[in-house]
Amino acid sequence: MNSVPMRARATFASLLLVVVLLVALVDRAQGARRPTAAQKRAIDTAIHHSPLTRGVPAGEYRVAWIRIATAVRGWAEALLVGRGPNARRVQTVGAVLHRRAGRWRVTVVGGIGLGCRVPWAVRHDLGLIC
Repeated sequence: MNSVPMRARATFASLLLVVVLLVALVDRAQGARRPTAAQKRAIDTAIHHSPLTRGVPAGEYRVAWIRIATAVRGWAEALLVGRGPNARRVQTVGAVLHRRAGRWRVTVVGGIGLGCRVPWAVRHDLGLIC
């Protein structure tokens, strides 16, 4: 019997399980989640009608993904990427949104430093850098 390859496979499977569990714990520690369909529509609308994105035609970028903070209600992060023939001309940026008075509003658009204008718990939850 080949006991060494069996032990090696068992060790590899155990290590793989540990890695998967650690990744799940880190994701759960951040706590951010995917938006509901209604939240996605509302956030997409808020981004495309924001004064902070007015300089770029709506057809030249799309909202690639959205994460909703769970540590503090009413905060979200989105990634905006270029699309269409001018996709290379449009820089990929992040956007932070805050829900006030029942409406999502874009608070900041940019690259590194998005988390500087949000509460610490939200920054940690969404994994934002300040």
